[in-house]
Amino acid sequence: MRVALLLVVIAVVVMGFIVLPERQPATAPRLAGGASVSARDGVLDAGPSYVVALDESGRVHGWGGYETNAGAQVLARSKRPRLLLAGSGYRRVAAGNRTIYVIDVEGTLRRAALDDVRSDEPFVPVPVFSAKRWRVARESWGIGAGIDRDGALWWWSDDELADQIAGRQPDPQWEPQPLMPGYRFVDACLQGPRLHAIDDQGRMWRSNDLLRRGSSDRPLQGEDGMLARIAADAPLVKIACRENASHVLALARDGSAWGYGTNQFGELGAGDEEMHPDRSVFDATALVRIADGPFVFITVGPQVSFAIAGDGALWGWGRNLDNELGTGDTVPHVGPVEIDHSRSRVAVATTYGTGIALDARGGLQSWGSNALGALGDGGIAQTHDRPGDVLTEVRFGGSQ
Repeated sequence: MRVALLLVVIAVVVMGFIVLPERQPATAPRLAGGASVSARDGVLDAGPSYVVALDESGRVHGWGGYETNAGAQVLARSKRPRLLLAGSGYRRVAAGNRTIYVIDVEGTLRRAALDDVRSDEPFVPVPVFSAKRWRVARESWGIGAGIDRDGALWWWSDDELADQIAGRQPDPQWEPQPLMPGYRFVDACLQGPRLHAIDDQGRMWRSNDLLRRGSSDRPLQGEDGMLARIAADAPLVKIACRENASHVLALARDGSAWGYGTNQFGELGAGDEEMHPDRSVFDATALVRIADGPFVFITVGPQVSFAIAGDGALWGWGRNLDNELGTGDTVPHVGPVEIDHSRSRVAVATTYGTGIALDARGGLQSWGSNALGALGDGGIAQTHDRPGDVLTEVRFGGSQ
């Protein structure tokens, strides 16, 4: 009897270690010195299982895939970087659920649906809203949003925009709708149907749902275009959010990281004491200070977060059961942990389970799962537990 009981106890302990790796505590790093690297925003981005990047000539390359009702599709039939869009000199690229947006040197916004970039030949993106000049544009769940060169904030139905491009009669809502008229904005992102934005005074704002999506009964955005303020004890410069990520991060002018949202796997980075099991946190009115940094770049994915420190080191936190963090193990981290400092990184992006970083020399490294070829290694490996080179001779980073 005693032997049987002992065997049961041992089995429970072993299974506990297998199923639930011990979380690593938040380190709340304070990094020495100021920033020695300059982040490159808008040159690297990731959709659900695909990646897009600008090379040194401003051309758009992509790899990986996405899911459709007809099954999984691979961009340009490639699981390694391949020229995706026709043209060069693009300054920004953004990967969405259904659409890729690019902005050229003149500020013209161009659109390519994911279904348009499945062939061997580079697709010619379609100019949209040509009367405006753009600085930022993104799409999520068929909703588009952007900031023009005057700092004005806009949103639109990308689904209706697709109908207009196809020659079908669109509703008036396909035209851009203003948000917070009279304010000037510097960055914006879409968390599914909700928009987050930072104005030129360093304040964060959040919309209601811009369009009804799924079974949500949350209120829709009002016609007056006014947004809700989210307080922070520091002026902010960059925002990071996306669909299916239940947390939002912001970067302050002093390099500190802030955020709000759920923290199931430590993705918020604020430690175990900040766990939020219910959905009320989505309506938070203030940000939590996560780490002093200084950081120069942040990004989020489902249940994970990444940042680049001022010295170019790569940091991350959150879920890690499938090597999402690239730390060489499968231990989740509830606070920022240094992943790699062997190269100076200038940008980082994440799909659903894969991380991709750009170094200062134009090289790309990836880690995590290889769903639909997101690692960029031709589909060879199932996972990378540490950052490894993407298989390409192309140099990335955009035209400087």
